[in-house]
Amino acid sequence: MKVIKKRFFKPKEETLPSDEVPDPQSSAEPLHSLFVPDESEEEETTTSPKTNFEKDIIAIVGDISPIIMKYLYAKYSQKRNGAKFAVTELLTNPPDVEKLQQDSIASQSAKRPHTIVSYQEPPNKKVNINPDSASSNNEPLMWQRLIGSLNIQAMATRPTMKPLKYQEKLKLKRITTKNSTMANSAIVRVYHNEREIGRIPEDWTRILSPLFDLNIAVFEASVLEETKSRLSTGDSFVIEIEVYLTNSSFAKNLDATENPIDLKKSNFDYSKESESEAALRLRQFAISNLFDRLAIKPLKVNDDTEDEEDISSQEINSGDVEHPVPEINLDQMKEFYQSNNQLKILEGLPETTTPPKENFALDLRSYQKHGLSWMLDKLSSQSRKELENLGTMNPLWRKYKWPYATEATQDPTQNQTEKYFYANMYNGELSLEKPVIKSSLRGGILADEMGLGKTIATLALVNSVPYDNFPEPKSDRPYASQTTLIVVPMSLLFQWKSEFEKCNNNSRHVCRLHYGEDQETNLAWSLCNPDNSKIPIVMITTYGTVLNEFTRLSKRRNSKGELPKVGLYSVKFFRIILDEGHNIRNRNTKTAKSVYELQSSRKWILTGTPIVNRLDDLYSLTKFLELDPWNNFSYWKTFVTLPFEQKKISQTLDVVKSILEPIFLRRTKSQKKNGKPLVELPAKEVVIEQIKFNDDEEKLYQWFKDRAYASFAEGIKSGQLLRRYTQILTHILRLRQVCCHVDLIGGAHEMDDEIIEAEQDEDMRKFLTSIKENQIRFANDTDVKEKMYNLYGKIKEENECSICTQVPIPYSEMVVTPCAHTFCLSCILEHLDFQKELKKEKLCPNCRSPISKFHIQKDAPDYSFQLYLYDPNRSSSKIQALVRHLKALHSQSPNSKVIVFSQFSSYLDIIQSELKLASEEFIVFKFDGRLNMNDRTKLLESFNQPLEDGKVAILLLSLKAGGVGLNLTTASRAYMMDPWWSPSIEDQAIDRIHRIGQNETVKVVRFIMENSIETKMLKIQERKKQIGEAVAAEEEERRKRRIEEIQILFEE
Repeated sequence: MKVIKKRFFKPKEETLPSDEVPDPQSSAEPLHSLFVPDESEEEETTTSPKTNFEKDIIAIVGDISPIIMKYLYAKYSQKRNGAKFAVTELLTNPPDVEKLQQDSIASQSAKRPHTIVSYQEPPNKKVNINPDSASSNNEPLMWQRLIGSLNIQAMATRPTMKPLKYQEKLKLKRITTKNSTMANSAIVRVYHNEREIGRIPEDWTRILSPLFDLNIAVFEASVLEETKSRLSTGDSFVIEIEVYLTNSSFAKNLDATENPIDLKKSNFDYSKESESEAALRLRQFAISNLFDRLAIKPLKVNDDTEDEEDISSQEINSGDVEHPVPEINLDQMKEFYQSNNQLKILEGLPETTTPPKENFALDLRSYQKHGLSWMLDKLSSQSRKELENLGTMNPLWRKYKWPYATEATQDPTQNQTEKYFYANMYNGELSLEKPVIKSSLRGGILADEMGLGKTIATLALVNSVPYDNFPEPKSDRPYASQTTLIVVPMSLLFQWKSEFEKCNNNSRHVCRLHYGEDQETNLAWSLCNPDNSKIPIVMITTYGTVLNEFTRLSKRRNSKGELPKVGLYSVKFFRIILDEGHNIRNRNTKTAKSVYELQSSRKWILTGTPIVNRLDDLYSLTKFLELDPWNNFSYWKTFVTLPFEQKKISQTLDVVKSILEPIFLRRTKSQKKNGKPLVELPAKEVVIEQIKFNDDEEKLYQWFKDRAYASFAEGIKSGQLLRRYTQILTHILRLRQVCCHVDLIGGAHEMDDEIIEAEQDEDMRKFLTSIKENQIRFANDTDVKEKMYNLYGKIKEENECSICTQVPIPYSEMVVTPCAHTFCLSCILEHLDFQKELKKEKLCPNCRSPISKFHIQKDAPDYSFQLYLYDPNRSSSKIQALVRHLKALHSQSPNSKVIVFSQFSSYLDIIQSELKLASEEFIVFKFDGRLNMNDRTKLLESFNQPLEDGKVAILLLSLKAGGVGLNLTTASRAYMMDPWWSPSIEDQAIDRIHRIGQNETVKVVRFIMENSIETKMLKIQERKKQIGEAVAAEEEERRKRRIEEIQILFEE
């Protein structure tokens, strides 16, 4: 059926589908019901009369001047069918705009608020950004430059009055509605002669909308394919969009780092983003996708020798294009520690720099002089200019070439000789200038391997530049321009003071401790008073002291959140140095937060392990150093944390390397220069000695092993292995303790229930009962004393051991059998074990009388001829092996010094008791976390004293206390009594001995129980060395590793 539609332009006949035939009853409806509906009507269910009036007008005649619209609304809005009369006036007698302005009828049109919506799902949230303030540098458009063109198929939203012609000019407009949601906010519409005719697809609007809203690009649209007839609603038509970057595109207006996100609950909760952070993310999304759609490829990084020929995006040589790099092994993270050694800026530094002799008394090694040159270079403003002049481009950026046919518009001063521009695809930032790496002028990270003398190198820096000769303008705290604050672990407090005194050659240079009773409340008076002639150039404190002051003062913050100016927070220091700086690796700890609030104009970090567990350990170091912008976690998260968790390993390591290069220096003992090691140290020999369980140890180990394996099997069967993780770890701990000494189990309070349960096990009950029976040894104490009393008269002053023929037997090693025969303890025990292996009765070698380990009397070393009952269960197999080594060392190399490491302090207590009873030739010292500062200092001083009486000095050292900072080069032997999960922890402990100052070959013996969980731990250590233990991946990867390690421990 044919109908005639009333048009206000030249009418045409057209055939309508049957479902579009108008209802005769609809003729009674108002005029506006016949108009072509605007899509925004569907978007808003409730509209005002003014909005409806405007829509009806626009639907017929297209967009008109707001001045005219206001005039028409004022004139016809109150009339019936007012829109019809308004349209008639517009078509027959259009109002004079100038006359309306003169009559002050018109008013300025209110700007519609723009809305940028997060296009990243799942967070369904809006970010409102005023288009006038979307960037801090909303510069007026001065020039624009073509970057490429897009061919897009648009959809008609209204009929057109006539067909579209080829290259006919169109206009794109970003349209939003108030209270828009994610579903309809990204709308870009196409206009022809100021009248909307269509919109572009949603996938394109998601890319172009942020470019509109953030003032990044401008667009010029035209018809690409001529339409044969006028368009109807729903028709498609092809347009070409030319994309221009403008001067505002290159404005440095990214301010996301000024509004850090709320990290209290989650570090990655996008619902906590600030508006500027969302803008940063949307900019990155839009730029990266636009470049991808335009097929714009980056050139080689730092390639400044491009051919003069035009290089289109399709013609770029494959060698000049960035290609994805395969994922690399995590262990290669260790390689970038040495990256600074290849920097040109380091190669050009002198290796002859020394501190003034009037200040510094020691001679530096060549690599220490080189390191001092590097540290001094960090303080030179000239060095920064030189580094920038080298043109080392920041690897976060990529280099692009402008299309050759590009011509600038609107600004004849724009330099068209520029062939390149630069883009950072991590945040969408653009630059016309080459973005080069900036050098930190305020300090850095000295990450030399342990044992290379970081302490001496740092004190050389302090003595080279003891004062700030150019004090900064006044800060909110008094400036202690002559004092360097050094923060150290408590165990190193006095060692640092001692090292300062060794190298100090200037009587006016003073070192002061800020610890314990020596703490001052108001440091401003003693450090900033120009009349004070005893201002220390170095003040040493501990992490614990800083934490205590911070905790106490945090409760008294003012309304601005500032700490009271008390103690360490009362002044701004010239320089702050953190020794063992990885102590602040967790940014959420109070220790890290307390250090962050210390103020200084120079900051240094000393650490041999800048990365301990995960890549984010580095963030806390950059935060302390105030390395902008990396000291803001939202920035770090965007460029480091998230890409690493997304398995973009190579990309992440490039970023981390670029962060560290200007501020990081690391050398290793194995590093060579001119074919020679950086530092020549004596050889280091590490030997693993396998030890067998004795009968009682083996029975107890097997019982705990069975329980552990049962728990592991149940976890595997149920698929809930990690839920039983804590329980399995407890079983593993028990097995490790049995390997060391059974008394470690009996002394553990958490083992009480297990011991009771063990006694309910039939076999275990018999075993425990046999132990208790054997521990009785004699009928009662009276029987023991009677036997002892009878033996005293039979002991001769010069006894001979009939097994080894030693004469006389030292009282500390002498044992007496019930039949009154004397032997060396080791000899008689070996004899009894041999008889047991032959399954023969245990008889005295002299008189063939029955004897037992539990009926041996031993001389007490403190009193001549005082006997006590020997307990064969008191000493474990490992301790017996240690005693054998120490006795052999005493006979072969008297006056030796030995370090014994263990992670169990209670085990060290047992070893101490055993060694004192084993021989009078042993001098035993024990160093663990229970000693106070003064006792630690005295103990180390005593141990380091030279020996002249032929004895052996033994230092028992907990692995945790001994792995940090101590200098123990007076010893050359070490014994590791138990293994630790991380091989690097053991290496750190051994490096307390194998370091500068060691003149003898270092020998290390690691005691490992045969066929035990300790042998499995060695496999895990080797595995960590192979796959890399420096960097842990995301939680899922760590979870996978834990399961694999548990399986290794329980594999048969």
